[in-house]
Amino acid sequence: MKFVSLSMVVCVIIWGLSITGCGGGSAEVKAQTYTKTLGRELMDLHDSYKRGIITEKDYTEVKKKVLEQRTR
Repeated sequence: MKFVSLSMVVCVIIWGLSITGCGGGSAEVKAQTYTKTLGRELMDLHDSYKRGIITEKDYTEVKKKVLEQRTR
C-alpha cells in the first residue's frame, strides 16, 4: 500500500514539474485569422462605396489599411 501511495506522489511531482515547463518564455506569438478573403473584403468595401454607404475618402482610407494589414 505504501508503494502505491509513494508512486502516486512521485507521479504528481513529475506531472507538476513537467507542466511548469510549458508556461514561461517570453516569446510572443501573434496570429491573425480572417473570415473573408482579401478579394471579398475589397469587393464588399467597393460595394459599400458604390451604394453611398461610405464616402470616397473613407473608401480610400479603409482600402489602404486593409491592403497594408493583409499583405504584410
